[in-house]
Amino acid sequence: MQVAGDLREQILRGHYVPGQRLPCEQELCAQYSLSRVTIRHALRLLTEQGLIERFVKRGTFVRASSPRKLVIRDGDFCASLLEQAPLVERRLRSCRTIAPTAQISALLRLGPDEKCMMFERVDVLGDEPLGFDRAWAPAKLCNRMDESLLLRLDFLFAWLRKLRLKISHTEQTIEAIEAGPVEAQILATAPKAALLKTREVVFTAPVKPVLVVDSFYRGDRLALNCKILKEGMRVSLSH
Repeated sequence: MQVAGDLREQILRGHYVPGQRLPCEQELCAQYSLSRVTIRHALRLLTEQGLIERFVKRGTFVRASSPRKLVIRDGDFCASLLEQAPLVERRLRSCRTIAPTAQISALLRLGPDEKCMMFERVDVLGDEPLGFDRAWAPAKLCNRMDESLLLRLDFLFAWLRKLRLKISHTEQTIEAIEAGPVEAQILATAPKAALLKTREVVFTAPVKPVLVVDSFYRGDRLALNCKILKEGMRVSLSH
């Protein structure tokens, strides 16, 4: 995965351009000090992601078409990115304490004078934004929240471990939207480009909401695949 991630980043950064031949397996073995089996597995991952094509006796070439979308499986953004794009970088845009809107206050069940922490983060791969989120949490639960924690892909679980809380459940809504001026600027996409928006409300046990997260994903770079089990029925949703 690390080799595939490194080669993927080089392709996305333009070090290897569409149609260019990659180093042969023997050269990659020497470059990374790894076995041919490991290198072949890394190249297979890149092939499955639609980044490269392999030809018998000709070699491995960067595909001329756009890379295949990264798939968010079962709503697990963290695990999906670590598997498919381990070199993704999370950047913090803002973090501040605010008086929440009536809607956010109601979702978090805050009192009339209670404030919350709001933060925004962008996930970038090879200088290309993939998505960003905007989240709100009760200020009284954020005294142990710092930048290093916010930048973790597994932020939610790490934060709740610090608070010694366990997730009860989450409530999620999913919708397809057009990028507004703010979303287009953050995600470096065209105005009205297709985006996937999710809103998650995270509850801890005993049932209490502790986090509201709005996430915006580029429709041309990410896809959502979920399996929902209900009364023995399995439903797949994809965008």
